[in-house]
Amino acid sequence: MKSSEKLYSWLIHHKILGLYVRSYITYKAISRRSKIISITALWAVISTTIVFFIDETWLRILLVFIAAGVTIYLVQIKTLTKEMLESAENRE
Repeated sequence: MKSSEKLYSWLIHHKILGLYVRSYITYKAISRRSKIISITALWAVISTTIVFFIDETWLRILLVFIAAGVTIYLVQIKTLTKEMLESAENRE
């Protein structure tokens, strides 16, 4: 984003993504709903891949460790509060 002012402006003012990006840039936080959706999608895709597409045991174990690491990272990110969200919306 920092390399292109045009891209940065487009992303910050985007109808769907703008609020998420502004909130993360300002508060380094994401909503509880976003965390739940992200973690659920992550584990659904990893589980499907492990069960239906991967035969090697070492690769299955690696995918579980990667998914666990990403889950830990997402859980550790601050959760966006209503006050933060209202403040980010007012900055528009």
